[in-house]
Amino acid sequence: MNKNKRISITKDDRTDVYKIKIQSVEKKDAGAYSVVATNSVGQMSCFWSIGVNSPPKIISTFEKRVEKELGETLVLELETEEVEKKITW
Repeated sequence: MNKNKRISITKDDRTDVYKIKIQSVEKKDAGAYSVVATNSVGQMSCFWSIGVNSPPKIISTFEKRVEKELGETLVLELETEEVEKKITW
């Protein structure tokens, strides 16, 4: 794990509790996380799968006002960034 201004790893010496803290979670923070604890008699691992939910983002839209002649075909397009989404017209 690369620590930076958003990510810190700490240990409470009184309780022996270790923490990873990610501030202002971003989509790129999603993924698999693991920790390995090791001492003289062995090791143990824990794994997490972290998902980051976010509202859909509209990348491009059609013109706000579209005029067509009677009998012409009308196509309205919308491009979004999210993979899992529901669009309601």
